[in-house]
Amino acid sequence: MAWERVACPREFGGMGFQNFKVFNLAMVAKQGWSFLSKPESLVARVFKSRYFPRSSFLGAKLGNNPSFAWRSIWNSRKLFLYGCRWTIGHGQEVIVMNDPWVRGVHGSWVQSPQR
Repeated sequence: MAWERVACPREFGGMGFQNFKVFNLAMVAKQGWSFLSKPESLVARVFKSRYFPRSSFLGAKLGNNPSFAWRSIWNSRKLFLYGCRWTIGHGQEVIVMNDPWVRGVHGSWVQSPQR
């Protein structure tokens, strides 16, 4: 479908997309959210075993030779890292020295000192 038709408002027969990059990022981030909220799902377990077997989705590295799908989902992590907050609960899964806790002056994370 031509971009003029896709970006055309719905009332004029288009699909109503305003910014396709933002829309795509939202759809990919939705998949990342399902990794966080439904870790027992088949797709979450497959991606976890291939790309982040020893960490969480938020702590995952891009890795070597990533698929296009993983690269896209991995890039959406920035949205989660910027907006997510911890619920401590029993405290056994929080790595105090490595996980981001406090934002600095310019929006970057303050690193915990490691001794």
